[in-house]
Amino acid sequence: MWISDVSIRRPVFATMAIMSFMVLGIVSMTRLGIDLFPEVNFPFINISVVYPGASPEEVETLVTRPIEDAVAGINGVKRVVSSSTESRALVGLELRLEIDPQAAAAEVREKVSAIRSRLPAQIEDPTIVRFDVAALPIMTFAVGSSQRSDVTRRQADGSLRMHYDPAIAVPFMAAKTDKDIELWNYYDAIRCPTLVIRGALSDLLRRETLEEMAGRGPRAKTVEIADVGHAPTLMHQDQIAIVRDFLLAD
Repeated sequence: MWISDVSIRRPVFATMAIMSFMVLGIVSMTRLGIDLFPEVNFPFINISVVYPGASPEEVETLVTRPIEDAVAGINGVKRVVSSSTESRALVGLELRLEIDPQAAAAEVREKVSAIRSRLPAQIEDPTIVRFDVAALPIMTFAVGSSQRSDVTRRQADGSLRMHYDPAIAVPFMAAKTDKDIELWNYYDAIRCPTLVIRGALSDLLRRETLEEMAGRGPRAKTVEIADVGHAPTLMHQDQIAIVRDFLLAD
């Protein structure tokens, strides 16, 4: 009740106090840092063990359970889940948020190494990885064919290759600090075939710029997608076909 009493007796003081909090909030919001790719640590650790030729029952008895018993007592483990399939054991650890995943992963490696002699000699070396968003693929391709799967795989492995040109990434790294960048210098340095996709509704990449990129780039192909903004998702079949035809072109 004292807040209402002070506001009634001293309205000027209450008004100034409220205004000061508003100004503080506005100033804090303008100075709030924003990171496009913030560092996020997910509290998950996965242990994978391959036991060739073993049945799910053998994998669970000889591999999964000993590993579960070894890592369950690690400080900060919130939950342990496991899966035993033919020739493979998967053990997942969920940690509490305040636990450092990197330190916990090192302790998990020590625990698994300590019981390595108790595990079957035929198993492959256990793989222990932390869940890392940065390690996830940024693009996934699927190849389909009417041929046998082994033939398709050999052809895909032998003919499809993604090419990375460091000159492409330079403008985006520089854009974090510089307001005005002459991108044409970097674009002219690209030596690989280039596919430039523009959304028809984009206000960042003008149609005139797209046409100039087609004329200046080495074997450059430019495509404009209707009714799309400046960042096409490439999730529709017609858009996927554009990328597929470009990658498979000679």
